[in-house]
Amino acid sequence: MEFGVITLGDNRPDPVTGRLRTAVEHHREGIELAEKAESLGFESFHIGEHHGCDYITSNPAVLLGAVAMRTERIRLSTATDLLPVRDPVLMAEDYATVDV
Repeated sequence: MEFGVITLGDNRPDPVTGRLRTAVEHHREGIELAEKAESLGFESFHIGEHHGCDYITSNPAVLLGAVAMRTERIRLSTATDLLPVRDPVLMAEDYATVDV
């Protein structure tokens, strides 16, 4: 059995303080989550694309590139990609670059 971690980029208030994380804090925590998942033996890490509302992950490929620089063996992928709002060729190039 394999286990993975998925994050969709939602930025919810802290249940105790009500404070929202900044975009910088949110992205750093996502990268740290991937590192922790790898250290715990998880097989994969997935980041989803969302826009607006309480979601602040608009380009998973950029974050996956940062994760790839700080991990060694965990498999990386997109959890969601919104094809209607992205150029498919550019998106394919982005993920091919992360794969390298």
